[in-house]
Amino acid sequence: MLRNYKYEPNKLEVFTTEILGSTVLQFYYKKYIKSLELKDNEKILDFCCGSGSLAKNIKRLNPKSKLFFSDISIRWHNLARIKLDKFSKVGSVSFSSLIDSIYQKYDRIIVHFVIHDFPNKLHADIFKVLIANCKSGGVINIREPLNDNHGFKLFQLINQLESLQELTYDYEIRDIPLIGKVVDVLCCKK
Repeated sequence: MLRNYKYEPNKLEVFTTEILGSTVLQFYYKKYIKSLELKDNEKILDFCCGSGSLAKNIKRLNPKSKLFFSDISIRWHNLARIKLDKFSKVGSVSFSSLIDSIYQKYDRIIVHFVIHDFPNKLHADIFKVLIANCKSGGVINIREPLNDNHGFKLFQLINQLESLQELTYDYEIRDIPLIGKVVDVLCCKK
């Protein structure tokens, strides 16, 4: 089902995301990336990278890391490619190759404010893709909003994680100014 799902942002969403991502969210991105304690030798995937603002900050803070990015949207993927083109050790990965998991596995996969935007019926498929692309002993960092109107209910996410035999996980709920309540999940692949 995930293979047939399509999404393209409209011009207003792109404009708003670009303005916020290049201004007020810069401090937020840097703080979040530092909290991940990324290592220089890690092979990192920014899963559904959107405009590429988070990925750009990952490269600025960790220039020696090998960063790959992908998005289900062709528009977002191309925008991220333009934004990340000037950095070394950056690669673009098609979303279909992630579904087929034909690339090498990643040490760390970062999933930032993404899963809740997909229809609920696709969440299990997304986790299957994440697990298939994470190497054994690798880490999947997930940050999702906890909101009844736009985001997860905590029990939905926990139920999904509990059903996965390939991962161990821990989570922490945070209240971030201007953003609201989020859950940070640290998953380790067995």
